[in-house]
Amino acid sequence: MRFTEAFRETVMSKAFLVSAALAAVAVAGTPVQAQKSKDTMRFAVGDSIRYVEGLFNAGVEGFILDKVVQDTLLYWDTIEKKLKPQLATEWKRIDDKTLEFKLRQNVKFHDGSEFSADDVVYTFETAIDPKYNFRLKETRYSYLKSAEKVDKYTVRIHVNQGSGVDLINIANQPPILPASIHSKLADKVDFGRTTIGTGPYRLASLKDTGILLEKASTYTWGGSSPVAKIGRIEVSAIGDKQTQMAKVLVDELDMIFDVDLEQSKDVMEKKKNYTLYVSPTVNFVFTNFDTSNRSVNSMFGDKRLREAVLSAIDRDALRKVFVPESMKNEPKLTSMCHHWLEPCKADPGPKLPDFDPARAKKLLAEAGFPNGFDLEILTWAPPKQVAEAVAGDLRKVGIRASVNSPARNVFTKLRGDGKAVMQVTIWDNSGGQPDIDATARYFFDDTAQNYARDTELMELVNKARVELDQGKREQMYNRIFGKANEERYMSPIVQFPSLIIHSKDLVFEDANILYTQGFALNRVSWAK
Repeated sequence: MRFTEAFRETVMSKAFLVSAALAAVAVAGTPVQAQKSKDTMRFAVGDSIRYVEGLFNAGVEGFILDKVVQDTLLYWDTIEKKLKPQLATEWKRIDDKTLEFKLRQNVKFHDGSEFSADDVVYTFETAIDPKYNFRLKETRYSYLKSAEKVDKYTVRIHVNQGSGVDLINIANQPPILPASIHSKLADKVDFGRTTIGTGPYRLASLKDTGILLEKASTYTWGGSSPVAKIGRIEVSAIGDKQTQMAKVLVDELDMIFDVDLEQSKDVMEKKKNYTLYVSPTVNFVFTNFDTSNRSVNSMFGDKRLREAVLSAIDRDALRKVFVPESMKNEPKLTSMCHHWLEPCKADPGPKLPDFDPARAKKLLAEAGFPNGFDLEILTWAPPKQVAEAVAGDLRKVGIRASVNSPARNVFTKLRGDGKAVMQVTIWDNSGGQPDIDATARYFFDDTAQNYARDTELMELVNKARVELDQGKREQMYNRIFGKANEERYMSPIVQFPSLIIHSKDLVFEDANILYTQGFALNRVSWAK
């Protein structure tokens, strides 16, 4: 069966599930009317929400929520690609290892307490305190050394080594904590259940089934992140996507995201007052190989086999299936250095192989596999259909490919333990950070995700990170990702936009979207 036929069968099956879920919900009661009149937007996330707090807790759902409840010192404008003031109004580099920030005055936390340098120093010191271990601590905060209060509205951040990415990092994290409250907690994780921030929304309540955000009356001080436009946001944790869609169909939700393209069409045929918003993101599906034989049984130490696989993947055909029409003009990715990220301004040079099944077969024969070989592709839920399509392409050239798609925690453990001979999975630049440093370190530094173990790239990653000259950084990253192309270590496959089904009562700003999910809650408003 051709992939496109199999894909249609999968879509029809999912459409049936949506219709069945609709019937079940419809039996349950009378549809609830849209909530514009109540100034309350209702939307769903896929995972349970245990905390709304961006320091100790990482994840897509948390990223959506904590970014509008908590603020950072600086703000990264994703359209203009520049730093702007947020809790800090001015900043400068005193020397290679010292950054100074002038803080905004008259800022209030949601409980009415005053923001000052004490909160900033406490937050940075907590982030690097060895007493606290949390996910992504090493990745996000290892460059920090200490924080110093100069006066009530001036702080200095000392770093272990100055770099071209430290200020951009500070625009993303850490979120500033209220020292007077957070410091008194015996268990710091408890803070995330009643988070107090300075952002445009405040956390009104948090339960296992969802949370309530309310427009913060204290957010009047003019940061670069806009004020909230909707009074209340009800966030429900609904793990099953069919149930989410069924609730849209009976007006119990105003918005859901990360939907399937074909399923969304089915919903909109039944629900004329809803529409689809396609938001380009920095996310994309990629493949990489166990070049260094961490899995013990990898054949991909042979470059010819890596090139054979990449030559067998029809990326243009996959774009036609998986990339929405509104994104067809978006440039194809030429390497793992996404063109939205800094400083990915130039083509890395060496090209990835074109789709050429005949060449793939020839390379297989040259490498001693004229009859192909057995191959398990490791993936997890979001890119599973892409992985299955890639497996179909590989079977056409004689590689007996299958797909292993376990739960995310199992996938993460297998990958970290070096068990992934070949992966097809999704990448978001470590939560949508705007600098390519995150990608370079994730895949080519001394990390569990590094399956190439290329010593030149491992050295270059650390040199690029501490280089202050942006032109030199660009040259280094061109070499890093150019060599990754040349050696066929990995390859992007298709962009992965955010697909959002929403009531036509809602309007999404195209400008300054977040990189990962394609929307920011304080940039959603009611249609006039």
